Amino acid sequence: MEYKLVYKMIYKYNHLFFVIHHSFYLFLLLIEFQCKESRLTNSYSHGLELFSKPRSISKVYSSNESKEGEVFASKSERRKEEKRRLERKEDVVIGKTSAIPDEVDFEIDASKTEAILLETNDLKEKEVIVQTNQGLDFFRMLQLEKARKSFDRVYELKENAYIFQAGITLFYLDEIEMAGNVFVKSGITYETKFGLDATEERIWRDICELTLLSRMTKKEIKLANENNALPVIPVIPSLKKSLETRKVLKLAYKLCRASIQNNMFEVISYRAKLFSIAIKGKLDTKRWKFHSWYFLGLHYDAIGNTEQSRFCMKRAMMLSQNDRDIMNLLPLLHMCRRDWFDDDDITEQKELQEEFVIHILTKDSQSVKLADIQQTLKSKGIKFYEKSKHDLQKRFLELLLDEFYK
Repeated sequence: MEYKLVYKMIYKYNHLFFVIHHSFYLFLLLIEFQCKESRLTNSYSHGLELFSKPRSISKVYSSNESKEGEVFASKSERRKEEKRRLERKEDVVIGKTSAIPDEVDFEIDASKTEAILLETNDLKEKEVIVQTNQGLDFFRMLQLEKARKSFDRVYELKENAYIFQAGITLFYLDEIEMAGNVFVKSGITYETKFGLDATEERIWRDICELTLLSRMTKKEIKLANENNALPVIPVIPSLKKSLETRKVLKLAYKLCRASIQNNMFEVISYRAKLFSIAIKGKLDTKRWKFHSWYFLGLHYDAIGNTEQSRFCMKRAMMLSQNDRDIMNLLPLLHMCRRDWFDDDDITEQKELQEEFVIHILTKDSQSVKLADIQQTLKSKGIKFYEKSKHDLQKRFLELLLDEFYK
């Protein structure tokens, strides 16, 4: 009996355990099914949300795909621009077509344009052009007397004509005061018309003034100062602001100004700077070396230093180029008018070093008067009382070297 009872109890509990286990399994399946259904529902709703908002669909694309789209767009615009340029290529041809519809510009040909202008101008204007060109041709052939006649005829026909070469012609014909007046007139015309510095005219005007002063005695200069007869040549009115950017021309003009003002410290300083440019390097692509040598020679000539002027002019002539630029002709013209050609070989020139400039600085400082040295030291706030002339010259040279190496 006890055995059967035990067996029945075991069977009963096993059946109960099976029922509980099966129920728990069904419960788990139900939970899993509900979870899957929930995920599908969320995904579906999210998809509907995306498709219901087309303006934000670009967020779906990756950053790389976005960049590729932008690059493609830029390439497309570039191709369109190239196509537009090709379509416009035949519309305008510089020198042949005009910006005005159905009009044609003059071709870029100076001789043809000049011929057309001559045909369209009146007789007076035609003669001005013809005489100007004729005078320049005579000038290039160094026939200064004939060039002067042509330029004079131009001024008769057109009083305010701008002919810079007319002043140079008069200068080398030794009509210094007349040449200076022409440079003043040309400088005022140039600056009034263009609003730029007439630096060349200002330099030549000062060269004429220095040439006249160098030919006067100290007594004549003193008398002229007392009678307010200086400057001999009228001065070109100063511009409010200088726009000159050409280094050599700026230095040459300052050199001439300092000479007229008898400021020996600045004269020696600017001259040394021009010398340093003239001897620097072998190439002269900007023509700085050529212009430096020429204006140094011209300045030395104006103050009466023939030896140094000849030295500089020879070097300027060796750097001249064979073209129609008037400046290339001036060293040769200067040498011819001064009759400085001799049997010396000018094809071989020694290469100059910085020691050459220092030597010139030293030599020039020793030739300065004691009163001028004292005036320079005083202007710079340097006490010089109870010092010998040698000490003052030494201090003056030190100032020049400081300015040179600045």
